[in-house]
Amino acid sequence: MNARPLACSVLAAAVLLVRVAAADCPPSTFFYGGLDPANPIPKVAPRCDTTFSIAPCDRVHGRYDVPAGLLIASIDVACAGFPTISGLETVVEDDFQLVGAAPGTPVSFTVRLHLSGEGHNFSAPGDGGGARVRGTILEGTSNSASLQRATSNPSENDFFVSETISRPVDAVAGTPVHLRLAVRAESFDGRGRMDGQLEISGLPPGVQLVSCRGYVSDAPVPARAVSWGRLKARYR
Repeated sequence: MNARPLACSVLAAAVLLVRVAAADCPPSTFFYGGLDPANPIPKVAPRCDTTFSIAPCDRVHGRYDVPAGLLIASIDVACAGFPTISGLETVVEDDFQLVGAAPGTPVSFTVRLHLSGEGHNFSAPGDGGGARVRGTILEGTSNSASLQRATSNPSENDFFVSETISRPVDAVAGTPVHLRLAVRAESFDGRGRMDGQLEISGLPPGVQLVSCRGYVSDAPVPARAVSWGRLKARYR
């Protein structure tokens, strides 16, 4: 891989609910290469924005911001003539707790991932180029939803994505909820991009969902100074 070092820019957190060593929280991961590669680059910072190259003439962009619920994976340029498909998957995993509900209280809500993306095929008809993008939600080990789009040469050389995937979650206050959110883009002689924006909906009034690495749902609750360690101790 012809790459400059992957560097995260960690911004000063203005509204971080969670103050905890990053090693105590699930890491995020960039998976580079294609197709669906096993080349992980784990990152423990709550925010990371990086660009690098897989082939000599491509540009790969991966970004996530856990407190903002944002994920980006894009192949800005991918060129023919190289055996490796350019691809990147941006994966955010984190543990979430319900705040504002008594321990043991069942709470149901919906996890939504708003997806925006595009794919373009620069190849001549029949030359095999194109792009594929995907967005995924996984709660626990099996509660999942995904969306995938790909160019189909020569009938669909370009596509655009503006859709939302969602999963209902039945949780219990005091028991962590593990979420895995992912967006992926890959291309060969083409270009692909997929963005994801997390939203939590359907929480009862006064209840909030917060994560180990700083995500806070929009529901109002007077608990913004609580650390993740204190939050865990509260439910023991």
